[in-house]
Amino acid sequence: MERFHYTMLSDSHRVKAFQKAIMELVAPGDVVLDIGTGTGILALMAARSSAGKVYGVDYRSITPLAREIVKANRCEEIVEIVTGDLRDIDLPEKVDVVMGEVLGSFGIEEDILTLFHFARDHFLKPGGEMIPQRIKLYVAPFRSLRIRRRFKFWDDVYGFDYSPVLNRLRNLVQVEPVSRSNLVAPAECIGDFDLRTCTENDINVVADFRFADPGLIDGFCGWFTAVLAPGVTLDSGPESPDLHWQRTVFPLVPPVKVRGGDHARLRITSTHFGNEVHLNWFVDFSVSKKRIMRKQAAFLAVDPPGKPTHLSLIHI
Repeated sequence: MERFHYTMLSDSHRVKAFQKAIMELVAPGDVVLDIGTGTGILALMAARSSAGKVYGVDYRSITPLAREIVKANRCEEIVEIVTGDLRDIDLPEKVDVVMGEVLGSFGIEEDILTLFHFARDHFLKPGGEMIPQRIKLYVAPFRSLRIRRRFKFWDDVYGFDYSPVLNRLRNLVQVEPVSRSNLVAPAECIGDFDLRTCTENDINVVADFRFADPGLIDGFCGWFTAVLAPGVTLDSGPESPDLHWQRTVFPLVPPVKVRGGDHARLRITSTHFGNEVHLNWFVDFSVSKKRIMRKQAAFLAVDPPGKPTHLSLIHI
């Protein structure tokens, strides 16, 4: 737990951007809802910005510690930590501001679309504010010998066949530090969601790419930009400041060899397993006038009774 929260709290670009947005959008006396409050850092910032009341909601076991932190900062009269799933709780009043840092490396994996949609419909006053206000999703094809070798490792593990691991891993997104130099085509914006109005809980988005040079394509990497407030934006892309988010990798295993002029169409969808969001990707390549289709999806990497295998946590 300590490492997880240290990584997020020590990301000064992230924390200061949210702080700036809170100072801009939380007015004195406002009632604020903080979704996924964690240690309560955003709730405390809202209290410091003269909010009248802040409800910090989290379903995880972190909430007793968050209450201690709130008390240590003498904010217990303003900040109330609520334990439970947002969709199962009741608040005694409507709120002026809904906020929350529930952003995965691809923006949507922590279920921000569903959570903000629900909070907006059930808790937000008409004309209320939201932080973030908007998220955009970007993808680009990439080439990486390091990532290719990681997948190749499972073919022969000290003389043993570990292909069952590979068969699962190839259908799960990875989180990797893909840099600009790894990209082999310009990025495309594949999704644009105004959290103040959108009603989607899942995505079904498409992007097209044309390759100028020949070579192997190891997959596609994705990232997000989030508008927290007017003039306050977080960008987790490969050309941005070093944030704790890395790129989400949609691997192609084995990689696909392309020539200059070939093209590909990528479709990304999301699927809910309970309250968890899992990503699926489908690629249609036109390579030397031949069609190559790939389907790699979370629902193909499941163990009975249907729970996705989190092999992305395996370290080698």
